[in-house]
Amino acid sequence: MRTVLLTRDRERSAAFGRRLEAEAPGRFAPIVLPMSRIVPIFADVDLTGIGAVIFTSANGVRHFPLETGDGMVAYCVGDATARLARERGMQARSAKGNAADLERLIRQMHPREAGTLLHVRGAQIADDLAGRLAEDGWDMREAIVYGQEPVTPGAADLEVMRHGVDMVVFFSPLAARRFAAEAGAHGWVLSRTVAVCISAACAQALTGLEFARVGLAGQPDAAGVLHEIFVSERWLAGLET
Repeated sequence: MRTVLLTRDRERSAAFGRRLEAEAPGRFAPIVLPMSRIVPIFADVDLTGIGAVIFTSANGVRHFPLETGDGMVAYCVGDATARLARERGMQARSAKGNAADLERLIRQMHPREAGTLLHVRGAQIADDLAGRLAEDGWDMREAIVYGQEPVTPGAADLEVMRHGVDMVVFFSPLAARRFAAEAGAHGWVLSRTVAVCISAACAQALTGLEFARVGLAGQPDAAGVLHEIFVSERWLAGLET
């Protein structure tokens, strides 16, 4: 059984661990070691003149401070985010990818004269989507509705890393950067560990850490990460033969 360290916030790591077990029963032992804690920021969001909202993460939808979207158009980075937006009554359009795919979707489907775009996001971002659209003439506003507070590993977490794990899974560059900082501070040995990254930006944030392998998901979503975990499982098995 392969040990798989999950670095998202505790709730989403637990959900991903359940999905991993459902798809590969008995093959993996998920260990939750969150690098961040999601905390709501109670923003006063003014929708006057808003033509559509932009969600670059599912957390943006979860913490959007309105009871319903009332049919509002929502441009979403991926299918999971779009599904949540639909549950809140929005007309969600999924880019089925990453921030670059979402930017292309907006440029294709939302003319500049169609109204102001509201980017609903966290306090920290890896990509300035709103800034690029504003530079090209779109009227933009931003609403920061959640924060990502760092989580300090406890004694039990440090003991897990002292013994080592087979894989570490990263869903964001922020989690990767915080893991890299902890690894450097505690001298974690990663030479027999595989990093599984949802994006190239995550992988780049791990530069300097000596993982045995850095695997990149073929598509930037949970399904892509799952597939890369299975690829890494086979790769590790090859090392042992």
